Amino acid sequence: MKRMVAVLMGLVIMSPVVSLAWQENGVVICDDPSSQSNPRIASDDLYGAIITWVDHRGGSYDIYAQKIDSSGARQWTPVNGVVICDAAGTQKSCKIVPDGSDGAIITWRNDNADWNIYAQRVNSLGERQWSPLDGVLICIDDGPHSLWHYETVADGSGGAIIIWKDTEGAGMPGIIYAQKVNSSGTLLWGSSGKVVSDASEHAKNPVAMTDGSGGAIIVWWDERTGGDFDIYAQKIDSSGNRQWGLSDLCVCYAVNDQQNSKIASDGSGGAIIAWDDDVNGNGSFYKVYAQRVNSSGILEWDPNGVCICNEISVYPEIVADGSGGAIIVWQDYRSGSNLDIYAQRVNSSGISQWGANGICICNATGNQTNHKIIADGFGGAIITWGDERDSRRDIYVQRVDSNGSIHAGWTSNGVLICDTTGAGIFGIYPQIVTDGSGGAIITWQDLRNPANNGDIYAQRITADGNVGIEEKAVIRHWATGISVEVYPNPFFGKISIRYSMRDARYSMHDISLHIYDAAGRLIRDLSNNLASCILNHVSVVSWDGTDDYGHKLPAGIYFVRFKAGDLQAVEKILIVE
Repeated sequence: MKRMVAVLMGLVIMSPVVSLAWQENGVVICDDPSSQSNPRIASDDLYGAIITWVDHRGGSYDIYAQKIDSSGARQWTPVNGVVICDAAGTQKSCKIVPDGSDGAIITWRNDNADWNIYAQRVNSLGERQWSPLDGVLICIDDGPHSLWHYETVADGSGGAIIIWKDTEGAGMPGIIYAQKVNSSGTLLWGSSGKVVSDASEHAKNPVAMTDGSGGAIIVWWDERTGGDFDIYAQKIDSSGNRQWGLSDLCVCYAVNDQQNSKIASDGSGGAIIAWDDDVNGNGSFYKVYAQRVNSSGILEWDPNGVCICNEISVYPEIVADGSGGAIIVWQDYRSGSNLDIYAQRVNSSGISQWGANGICICNATGNQTNHKIIADGFGGAIITWGDERDSRRDIYVQRVDSNGSIHAGWTSNGVLICDTTGAGIFGIYPQIVTDGSGGAIITWQDLRNPANNGDIYAQRITADGNVGIEEKAVIRHWATGISVEVYPNPFFGKISIRYSMRDARYSMHDISLHIYDAAGRLIRDLSNNLASCILNHVSVVSWDGTDDYGHKLPAGIYFVRFKAGDLQAVEKILIVE
């Protein structure tokens, strides 16, 4: 046993350190000389991300995508992105959700004579999975040009649910529909989809979340009761059937307009919905409100919602806090001169947790806008936005803990992600996903090269507020024929183990992957989890920190050993609480 420990430690000592690809002001995702815009991002479940965008390189607007790993390195070839759809005409308004298998489902609208919606699934290697390759037709525009608003959410089973608002006009309601497509690209709710709401008049901007059971909860605003917009919601089950009555659930019917509704899970099959409310009726004073609805469609908080912020506040974004409540972020005009970013946490009972009117995320000079939010996995959140504090357009990010404090190591008023100083960078419309280890990956449209009319960039920030260029990975090469790498390290939930083999003498039958504790005891055999080991190709397996019996391992030092015949590579792992 002591000899095993000595061998493992010896292998670690011999290992070199290799720097990663993240760069100051972000890494290039696509810098083709044509225009790229409208980036959207999804986690790949391996501490990296898949990014899709609208691309003009072919003379018309098409949909492209690229995958980056945890180091910021582009994974798919060509390096400026793989084609998702380059059909004749114009493709725009792309959206993306993870497929649960390290790939993604991408949707878009074909902006030609008819605005039809299409979808395509791309696997972890960047290969399109559904036929036809230019996308599966999700819905047909009854318009023309009636499909202005649509949303895509993962269904939790490798597929997706797409929601859209159809025909609107004088005397005609804005009908909301939904369609479910499975992991094979088959439409499950008929050729026309299922009706979500046909009682609405001029429905606006439906947004949705999965209900955790193969269905979805959808929220929107409409003016069915007269001249004012109110907030409505509906739940559909895994078969697309309406669950909250044919007349929908009225979330807020207060006087004047309620709009810009957003939704997050309450963790119990229901939802928390936020919106801004035109309290004066003339557009001069909006306040953010929220309401919780349970899985049966019963409102849990005060009628017409609880006030989240009594100051001038607009455009809420919301994320679940993991404890039945939510964190809401918005643009705030309480200064009377600039738009700032504020946030509030509300618990499962609708009680604000971070003081009256929320906490300041950023009140630097100039406007802060285009904010987005994700959960940090610890009851707090990470928020990004576009920032004009220096009369430029930079990208900033901030992390706030569950108690409303700025996380240790993060800078007041935000950490700079993309800086226009000197380089003339113009970063706009940031999008954000978790990096799987308490940090985030952010992507944006970038105009640092004016001749290109827009490129796509990305950057990572770690859980402790370090921008990705400060990160390093440790890659162990005990023998020249094989290698193993782990990320993140230390870790607390799930770790990605990347392994490769460059010795043609060995096949899948000759390889193994084992986890040992500090005493050299074998605690987990991952050999049966190795889906592939392609020569000169990096393969990945995930480990959740459990032993062969499913027991969670305590914090401490462990070792992963990748072996092929008489060759082996070992990496030291640190589990933290």
